[in-house]
Order: sequence, then structure tokens, then C-alpha cells
Amino acid sequence: MARIKEENIIERWFAGIMGASGKSEELLRDFNKRVEDVAIPSISLEWVDVFPAFGAGGMLKGMFKGQNKGRKFVMIQNKNLEGYVIYVGSKDYGNQLLVSWYLVADKHKMSTKSKMIERSLGHAVSFMDLDLFDMEEMSAYATLVHEAIKGTVEDLMKGLNLDFTKVNTHTRGFLNIS
Repeated sequence: MARIKEENIIERWFAGIMGASGKSEELLRDFNKRVEDVAIPSISLEWVDVFPAFGAGGMLKGMFKGQNKGRKFVMIQNKNLEGYVIYVGSKDYGNQLLVSWYLVADKHKMSTKSKMIERSLGHAVSFMDLDLFDMEEMSAYATLVHEAIKGTVEDLMKGLNLDFTKVNTHTRGFLNIS
């Protein structure tokens, strides 16, 4: 289980595939295999139920909307980029299959060592203060995950005789992956 608390969505991608409902679990299993085959260094994959945060901005708001149930995601963490997590999800929505991924900066996923450094500085460390090497790692990590989900979606659509060329493959965020 993962509870998203202080998240900041940095990059995201979303696609709706008409006529592919019922294929969510298959798609995520195929995606997992594809990511494992790419062998991205220093990552871990885990299937998790993601819940909104406690408090007025999260769980309480979800309770009033009837949305306090978790959603199934594949959570990908990169040991070289602590605090940056990618969540990949897929769910039926009417006759469509909705597929998405989010690159999230989550302070609660920082190591104890990083939190101690932040406290010793006396102020919060910005997630966006990445050096050249971290930015390169972030770009490679997000791009390889993006390519894996695109390839998985393309394979699924070919199997259903659907046209993948109609899918917008560009992300929305500062990395602008296509």
C-alpha cells in the first residue's frame, strides 16, 4: 500500500484506448516484463494500492466524493533518485482502457539521511534542485519507462486490430518526452 501525501507531479502521460476494457491486468503484467527486460539500473518495481493522503486535501475530500478506495498501480523507484517515483496505472472506464503514468516527487519517499540533511540546513530542499548527473538519470529513467508503456500499449492495440498511430505519445511536463 502506498499513501500519496506531499506529491508533486513532474511528468505525466495518459491515453484512452477505445474497445480495450478488460485488458488492464494483462497490460500491466506485459509492462512489468518489458521494464524488467530493459534492465533499467537501480530500479525496483512493486504492485501497490495507492490511496490519497490523510487530511482535508486527501482522504477527507475523497470520503465526501466516495473516492477513498485505493487504485492499483505499478510503483517504480530508482535508488539513484530517492523521492522520485513513477506510478503506472491502467483501469477500465466504460468501453475504454485508461493507461497513465506519473513521475512524482514525494518527500515521504526520501531517505532518513536526506531528511536529516534537510533538517540541518534549516529549510526544505527543493526537489527540482537536480545537478547535471541527476537530471541525466531522471531523463533516462522516465524515458525508458515511457518507451516501455508505449510499446506495451502498441502491442495490445495491434492485438485488438486498433490503430496505435492515433495515440498521442507526448508527455506533459518539463521533460516533454515523445
